[in-house]
Formats: sequence, C-alpha cells, structure tokens
Amino acid sequence: RLVARRRGLDLYPGVRLRVRGGGRLAIDGFLALGRTHPDGRPYPSNLTVRSGRVNVTGRLVIHTDFRIWVNEDATLTMGDGYVNSGFKLSCFTAITIGDGCVIGEDVTIRDADNHRIDPERPERAPITIGERVWIGTGATILKGVTIGDGAVIAAGAVVTRDVPARSLVGGVPARVIRTDVDWT
Repeated sequence: RLVARRRGLDLYPGVRLRVRGGGRLAIDGFLALGRTHPDGRPYPSNLTVRSGRVNVTGRLVIHTDFRIWVNEDATLTMGDGYVNSGFKLSCFTAITIGDGCVIGEDVTIRDADNHRIDPERPERAPITIGERVWIGTGATILKGVTIGDGAVIAAGAVVTRDVPARSLVGGVPARVIRTDVDWT
C-alpha cells in the first residue's frame, strides 16, 4: 500500500521523512522509501536530513525498518540499487554508494565514531562504495573505507579498511578471502 506518490518519490506506511534546517533531498531518478515484502507489515522508518544533502541519482528502493541520518553539512549520494530492511546509516561527512549495489538486511554504515579513542585518527572520514557492490546481511561499514567495484562483503563482516575491486571480504575485522569474484 502506497501512502504518497510524488514525482520521483514513493512513500510507504510507517515512513517519517524530515528535511530540516536548509537540508536538501535531490532525486534525479526514483526513490521508494519503506516498501514492504509481499504480505509483510510496515515498520517505523526514518529519513532525517539536518541541513545536509541527499542525492539519489538512480532507481533506489529502501525497504521498511530503516534509519538514515544525514547531519549538518554532510552529503549522502546513492545510485541505482536495492536496500533490504533494517538498514542503518549515519552520515556526518560524506557517504557515496554507487550504481547497482545490493545491501542486505540489518546493514550498518557510519562515517563517524562520534568519539575519539586514538588522537592520531580522525573521528570522521568519508566512505565510498563503488558500483555493483553486494553487502551481506548484518555487515558493518565504518569510516574512511573505500570499497571497490564488484566487491562482495560477507554477512556479519566489519569493514575497517579499504576493499579491493572484485574481492570477497569477511570476518571481524574484514580481510580478503578471495579475489577476482564476479557475482553479477
């Protein structure tokens, strides 16, 4: 059941969309927020843009039960793709997700620690996820990471460093398990 349809945007039941303080939601393609699986029920979902910017450049579907926060002066850019339920994203600087990405259930992406343990490491750093990346269920992507095109992130992996293109990574912290993968 669809709650609201606007040019380039479909909102489903349970979605709370808030754009505040000069924030901007720019949809150059199509964005569906809170879609449920057949016979599924909607769960509370939030997209909050607090004087930051969200750019959707392709056809993007985000299923129910998501929490997306784009904070002051931050930019989230997402291309064509699919995001399953339970998605959590916190953007404090910049997060870019390329075209053709598939993101599994209960994935977390954060470009900030919100605290400092090591004074030599920055508290915040941008995340870049290339094109055609598959992120498995329960994976966590942390600040300062670049994931190359065609990479696969195994279920439950915690990604703390860059991932080469067409590599399969897994574990805590994630390490390369296989190279030259082709999941598409």
